[in-house]
Amino acid sequence: MTKIKTLLIEDSGLMRIMISDALRADPEIEVIGTANNGHEGVEKVRDMRPDVVITDMLMPKYDGLYAVKNIMSKTPIPIILLSSLDRANSEVFDALNAGAFDFIDKPQTKDAVEFKSALRSLKEKIKIASGMDASVLGQKGSKSNHHEHTFDGILSYQILVIGASTGGPSAIEAVVSKLPENLAIPVVVIQHMPERFLISYAERLRSLLPL
Repeated sequence: MTKIKTLLIEDSGLMRIMISDALRADPEIEVIGTANNGHEGVEKVRDMRPDVVITDMLMPKYDGLYAVKNIMSKTPIPIILLSSLDRANSEVFDALNAGAFDFIDKPQTKDAVEFKSALRSLKEKIKIASGMDASVLGQKGSKSNHHEHTFDGILSYQILVIGASTGGPSAIEAVVSKLPENLAIPVVVIQHMPERFLISYAERLRSLLPL
């Protein structure tokens, strides 16, 4: 079985060791290298060509957003974000819009149970991301639809419900940004994500959309 070649970008030496060791314990994943900031990560992606990149969002000088923008513009590869950003910070969604595949809460070593749970989630996302077409991820990003629309007659439905999980935030954004401004029915979005990101995600949608 061909292993998933993975590159980890993380400024904490301890976290690099702990996450790398946990990933290497999975028979389907191979950690081919690590980097301690976004700039070094971009260079190693160019040289090593991993199948999946994992990057911390918060790093000095060259952060995760820098890594995502440069990797996706030069050598598109599925990227998973590790985020410990404040709940009001929408930068993780900027990274998703720039082409990142998905994100999880950064594993915290102070709670062994939560740490193991976060790593299980990370491994699952790595395996899903490895099957993605990175060129499609690089085409994310859309502008809100501000053209006038008029509905004639009565719609045959009363509500629009959209549900998503892995890779969903930017997909949801792409869909709802194309909805007409005068949509006459409510839209309900069900998105699986860590609770502390919900406020910034809702605020992001509110600021981008005419609805």
